Formats: sequence, C-alpha cells, structure tokens
Amino acid sequence: MKATKKRFIRNFLLLNLTLILACAAFYFVVKHTRILYLPGFGCPWSEKLHIYCPGCGGSRAFFELLHGHVIHSLMCNPSVFLGGVTVMWYEIRAVMAISTGNIERYFGGDRYRVLIAFAIFVIAYALLRDVLLICFKIDLLGDLRKFYI
Repeated sequence: MKATKKRFIRNFLLLNLTLILACAAFYFVVKHTRILYLPGFGCPWSEKLHIYCPGCGGSRAFFELLHGHVIHSLMCNPSVFLGGVTVMWYEIRAVMAISTGNIERYFGGDRYRVLIAFAIFVIAYALLRDVLLICFKIDLLGDLRKFYI
C-alpha cells in the first residue's frame, strides 16, 4: 500500500471519528437539555443593516433538522441541509476511493465543482431572501419584520 493511500485512509478515519463523536455529543446535549438556539452574538448585518446575511437562520435550521423538522429547517436556511448533502457526497466519494484504491480518480479536478455550486446556492438564497424582505415585505425568518412594516 502506498504511503499516500495509508495517509488518506488514516486522515479519513480520524476526521470521521472526530465528527461522529462531536455530533453525538452535540445531539446528546441538545436532546437532554432542550436547547432551542445557540447562544452567542447577534448578526451585525441584521442588527445594523436590517438585512439577512447568508448564515442567518443557520442555527435554527440546524436545530430544526436535529428535531426531525426538515421542511421548517429548509425554510430557515436551506444551506444547512444542502451542506449535509454535500458532506455525504464527499464521504461516499472517499469510501469509493478507498475501496477501489484509486484516490486520484475520485478526488481529481472535479472535486471543487460541488463546493462552488454550494457557494453559489448560498449566495443566491441570501440575495433572494433579502429581495423578498426589502421589496415585497416577506420575512422568511420573522426577525426583521418590524423594520419593514
């Protein structure tokens, strides 16, 4: 086995074990403490400019997804769900690369297309959400409704 393949497998297993443990710990905390949101600072875009940034609604979408409310998660911020799908796509490709032994085939030049498409979607959704808010007074999250009524 080549050194690069061994290193790839080791990094893949270490990364996935870390992610699984972090997700399990986070899920355990959320389920047993009934946390409904992530505490932290407010979004400077929504506080100062009164528009949503691309990440606004991400915490709510993540918690809605953890509680099994996929539709409401998509309404809050679909990039959380799509990000999960993107991660799964990379995971499947990594498993295929390990099983076939051809790492270059699965992680060649096209690996960035999915990330670029994801970034374009996140920016387009953020713009659409702000256009709906500013031009049509439709607030998908309900946080900035008071500034546009």
